Amino acid sequence: MINVLICAFQSGINGLASSIPEPKDTVNYFISWQGENIASLPVPPGLANRSDVKLSRLEGKGLSRNRNNCIKIAKEYQADGYFLIADEDVDFLDGFENQIENAFATHSDADLLCFQVKSKEENHPFKNYPLKSHPVSLKSIDRISSIEIAGKMEVLDQVRFDERLGLGADFPSGEETAFLADCIRSGKRIIYCPVAIVSHPFETSGKRRVNMFSDQALQLVGGRSYRIYGPKISQVFFFYSAIKNFGKYRGTRSFFSYLKQLHLGVRKFKNLKNG
Repeated sequence: MINVLICAFQSGINGLASSIPEPKDTVNYFISWQGENIASLPVPPGLANRSDVKLSRLEGKGLSRNRNNCIKIAKEYQADGYFLIADEDVDFLDGFENQIENAFATHSDADLLCFQVKSKEENHPFKNYPLKSHPVSLKSIDRISSIEIAGKMEVLDQVRFDERLGLGADFPSGEETAFLADCIRSGKRIIYCPVAIVSHPFETSGKRRVNMFSDQALQLVGGRSYRIYGPKISQVFFFYSAIKNFGKYRGTRSFFSYLKQLHLGVRKFKNLKNG
């Protein structure tokens, strides 16, 4: 069984009725619908009466909160088999469920698989993906997007998304990287598979970077890196980053100012409560 964990926000849910494939006995869709005053909004036609769709409303904001609520729904229904992380703006390629099951049959020792995303704009590939399968390590997890991740349902017995990270949180990115880092630290094996299973618009919030050497941007990098890689590795990364990027920021700040903002981000992150 493939359990698709879909996060929707406010009116973004309206397109799901047309993007979710026709019902199949081998696929369930768990939707966490998040927003303000969400309890008063009607469920869109096409979703309400489908037995393969389970929907839960979540008041407020925070993408990681939404993802964790989606996991909670699936667990409440005792879903087994495999999960696939998805969003409201994802389209599912024909036979995606078979691709997932076949890939796990091939990589039977894997706990999670990271697939490809096909761009909806033919002239703009979503990413420059490797052509061959390979293990995913702490060194490569920062290249992976949430909607590329599938895994065995039992993985979700141990790992959740950090609610201090992701859109709508104090640190608005890095939630999928922290999720994968936690999986690796708990002994989970992750494999990359060069197969596309969903499509998505090329432009995403994660691809937009503005003033990457501002105080705010550096603090976000500092706190996020500390959470993902831990105190020792993040310290090495901070010095490496400060040296590598020196020529790019030297006109606006000093080497020590760069490091100061990274460490300020660490302190801010430590003061936040998860969940």
